[in-house]
Amino acid sequence: MPTFNDVSANWLEQNSVNNVDFDLLFSKIGDIDIKNLSSETVTNCLIDLYDNAKLRGVVFTSYRKFIGDVCQFAFDKGYIPEIPQIGLRNSPTPNLFNKPDDCAMQLLLSHEGYTPAGTILRLAWFCGLLRNEITFLLWNQVDFKENQLVLPDRKIPLSNQMVTFLSGLHYQNAHYSEYVLISSRNTAPMAEQSVSAIVRKSLDSYKQKNVRLNDLRIDYIIRALKESSREYVSYISGVDLPALQEHYLPYVEDGVVPESEKAEITQRVRAALKDFLQKEAASMVGLSVRFVWQMGIPVPVLPLLKWQLIDFENSMAVFEDRKIIIPEDFLQILQDVKISRDGIYPYIILNDTKRNPTDAFFIQKAVQQALIRSGITGITLPDLQNDYWRQHSSELRELLNRNPEVSAEFYSIPRNMSSELIRPPMDELIEYLRINASANYRTLKNALNFSEAEMKLLLKECLTLGKIVRVGFRYYLPDTIVHRENQKATIIQYVASHQPVTSSELSALMGFEERRQIYWVLSPLLKSGELVRSGRNKYCLPDYDSVLVTA
Repeated sequence: MPTFNDVSANWLEQNSVNNVDFDLLFSKIGDIDIKNLSSETVTNCLIDLYDNAKLRGVVFTSYRKFIGDVCQFAFDKGYIPEIPQIGLRNSPTPNLFNKPDDCAMQLLLSHEGYTPAGTILRLAWFCGLLRNEITFLLWNQVDFKENQLVLPDRKIPLSNQMVTFLSGLHYQNAHYSEYVLISSRNTAPMAEQSVSAIVRKSLDSYKQKNVRLNDLRIDYIIRALKESSREYVSYISGVDLPALQEHYLPYVEDGVVPESEKAEITQRVRAALKDFLQKEAASMVGLSVRFVWQMGIPVPVLPLLKWQLIDFENSMAVFEDRKIIIPEDFLQILQDVKISRDGIYPYIILNDTKRNPTDAFFIQKAVQQALIRSGITGITLPDLQNDYWRQHSSELRELLNRNPEVSAEFYSIPRNMSSELIRPPMDELIEYLRINASANYRTLKNALNFSEAEMKLLLKECLTLGKIVRVGFRYYLPDTIVHRENQKATIIQYVASHQPVTSSELSALMGFEERRQIYWVLSPLLKSGELVRSGRNKYCLPDYDSVLVTA
């Protein structure tokens, strides 16, 4: 009877398959007699590929489909009487959880004020801290200004109730020790075994015998899942998304969790992303974010990037559709990465096992989870790609109009994106004018950090859409000055009632920040004779009785 390897070879004579490393697969089940290939054997093989080979997404599906196709072929040829069921492991059992009784806990806390028991229970139940985090929490990690706990891997928001409690505890104990939870000696942190013993005694006394300290943390996470998105809860709890969904989501009634809200990429988020890149440096996540956010490389292309595309001598990446200047700091990182790999691997972005990344979907998930762990929620790789092209919208429009012929794999311009969908960001320009009243071209360009072409395109679109108005060389929000269509009538009416009037009065009337801006409005009125100048910087109507000096 042929082996799985033999049957696969026969099947491959008439068929082809992508994304499958046959040496890897055949090392697991290749030598097994095809008639002995059971459902359990196939399932264990797939679990091993998932857990140890780290296969994910489309690539993992390709392995599963290939095994299924070969089994179907063996069944059709009469090698096996039935096709093995190809499944995955059973759904994992969620964390064993003994839910604390809310009424009993509230009664317990009402009797435990600024005591060690009261402190431990509140930090676990209201903040979701682990035992060692409670034991070694320092007062300098309690941010009373922002109402949050600042841990090495996350920031946890504090409720008003917890702020009040910690403020009182700080007043009572902070002069004894830098630790929030202190032992009877008032200086050293409490031993972890003592923490467990204190909690056990307190919970037992209020008929919570099956409830553990970790159950209080789990209850915190479950409550948070009912109110916030999985991404946000993953961040504040320190639990990765897959573990959150496997072990905690089953306890949420109906499994309904709020969706993550899309975050706007503001200057504050960009600053956080720069700090994030400093920490990630040459990791798979760091390289992926830099290629997408700093160079605009489309997400599907990331797994295909090879070193031959990088021109280190000229500091650029050379694609068929464009050449991209590589930022200096990123170029240095790429040089270090290439040297460290000693020319063994042709691909730039590799996973931890130094195999080619499974696919773009796997990279996106890895990036999203890393961003969440850094406190950047609601942002994905496609969002970063769009942010790059919004910053370079004029270049994108030019490239799309050129429509270069490129291969199916190596392209650097996003596909299926029309120039109308990618506009320069208007919100920052409008917010700047709202704060500063007005600005000229140079001031706006420097403040928003756009290129000449991008700044001109942004101003043109904002003017066309009526988002801003221009007077002379300065730009204003339309609701801060008199509308252009009403300027002439407003000036004539005001002059008729108050003549002669000064240029300062008219500037204030129009809402202009600088007096000289009024001359752009007065000039056509003086030229048409609808206004005349009487004296220095004074204006009136032609029929005014004073001695006139015409313009």
